Amino acid sequence: MKRSLFLRSIAAAMAMAFMISFVPELKDTVSFDVYADETAAEPFIENVIPDSEDAAGNDETDDQNSSTDNMYNGMCGDEAYWSLSDAGILTIGGVGSTFDYQWQVDDEMHEFVDTPWYSMRDTISAIVIEDGIVSLGACLFAGCYNVLTIDIADSVAYISGTAFDGVENSPIAENTYGISGISAYNDYKLTALDDNAEKARYSVLILDASSSMRGTPLKVQKEAAKKFCESVLGSDGTNYIAIVKLNSDPIVGVEFTNDLDKLTTYIDDNISASGTTNTNGALEISDELLSEVPGNSIKNIILCSDGLPEGGKQSYDGTYAFYSQTQKIHYTYANAVYNTASALKEKYNIYTLAFFHSLKDRDKEFGRVVMNDVQNAGYYEVTDPDLLEFTFDDLAGDVINGGAVKKSTSDI
Repeated sequence: MKRSLFLRSIAAAMAMAFMISFVPELKDTVSFDVYADETAAEPFIENVIPDSEDAAGNDETDDQNSSTDNMYNGMCGDEAYWSLSDAGILTIGGVGSTFDYQWQVDDEMHEFVDTPWYSMRDTISAIVIEDGIVSLGACLFAGCYNVLTIDIADSVAYISGTAFDGVENSPIAENTYGISGISAYNDYKLTALDDNAEKARYSVLILDASSSMRGTPLKVQKEAAKKFCESVLGSDGTNYIAIVKLNSDPIVGVEFTNDLDKLTTYIDDNISASGTTNTNGALEISDELLSEVPGNSIKNIILCSDGLPEGGKQSYDGTYAFYSQTQKIHYTYANAVYNTASALKEKYNIYTLAFFHSLKDRDKEFGRVVMNDVQNAGYYEVTDPDLLEFTFDDLAGDVINGGAVKKSTSDI
């Protein structure tokens, strides 16, 4: 009897040990079907950029690092991602479809949408859907009541009827179930707001930091540029400014922002005189910046320079020809600038501010011709650096009041 009980106890213990040892195998081999709510929001991810060519780790200078816009980003689809910049631009990129989202109610009976950017919705002024996205899910931009402009790529084939719920001037008509097919979408596509509606204004300020600016010209330009930023950002409407530093290798100093402190700090700390004047490179960078902002916006380039182009691309074929020994080194660069500006004038308002404190005679005449040819919205000229601040004030007023306001150049 005791022997039988003893044997049964050993058998039970061995069975228990075998079962315990088998549990990890169960965990590794048994699959579980978990049906997650497809409408649930992805967890908020800050400063995480999905794999892409732009996200590759590239070494940058401290100057370039200082310009990076603060970004919030994460995933909003299996292969779709979102990013929200300081400038209030919500971008949806990647490929495929976005998730569906939905209105919910919290414990205090407040309604909200479970999109990852909902808590920041009041800062969103523009929505950009990049090429590769094919479907915009339910309630994707619901509650984004401050949106002024919407750009949607032609790759989008379906838009949920609630994707723009609560968005004024939505491309989706009320009481519809959505839009299938890009041809149907084009009937609703938001390419321009009403004439009386407010448009966002994006201005690229190109500041000359070439070696010829040393001393008083650079100091006066910096003070005038800071007041320009203050005037534009303090005006009515929605305004954003980016800064491009012009020298041998132009760079983006500050991406589009409405943060005056960020702009003035960069101007104070990073605009110093060195190198040559690669005007063409600065214009090309400005084009890259403006090409990323919503189409239904006022887009401005303000080019400030104290001399002739003398770096970057060259072209021996163009509107300018060699006609003096002093201009031999300039006209090929000027041709490249002219060709680039001609294309940009089809898309943007270009203002030029020339302060010829050091050019003389034929060089000054040629510089005046080039800077006037580049602009389509206003030409300003200063010979005394002390007057630069007043001219910047005039320029700021035209940028604020104008869009493309053609100034008289009969005295040029």
